[in-house]
Amino acid sequence: MLAPNICGYAGEQIFDKQLKAAKLPKVKLDSLQLIKIAQSSSIGQERISYAMPYLLSEYGKQWGKKFIIDWQDVPASVILDYVYGVDQLFTFRGWTIGIDVTVNPDAIADKSDKLKRLKLLLSAIGIDFSAIALISKTCTTEETTAALRLIIKGATVVEL
Repeated sequence: MLAPNICGYAGEQIFDKQLKAAKLPKVKLDSLQLIKIAQSSSIGQERISYAMPYLLSEYGKQWGKKFIIDWQDVPASVILDYVYGVDQLFTFRGWTIGIDVTVNPDAIADKSDKLKRLKLLLSAIGIDFSAIALISKTCTTEETTAALRLIIKGATVVEL
């Protein structure tokens, strides 16, 4: 069992190592493509607005009296996380899976609602299945693979 105060970033790193151990290929997307797709829907525009304070503070450039974002300077992984709500994007048995990683069991309901609201947006970038991975321990490749099989069968939350 992991320490109760493990941070979300550590959970994401643990899950990333599990994906690498299982030799699952990550899906690479382009930042500009992700933003254009998000801008084409009302939920995407809402998510961009929600993420804008963070994005401006980290990637904004001063232009005159205001800050702007050159989307090419924002990593696709950051856009996936802050706009699309996905920490990991990879393929498993031909399916594209987006995972929102958490270490907080109390966050599952909110994250589940978020993924339901974003279903059409996630589908627009080719995600077949999305789910929440609750990281509570390190696990074997077999356990990771078993959890992914549950996701493609319809599970929306898996514990690893």
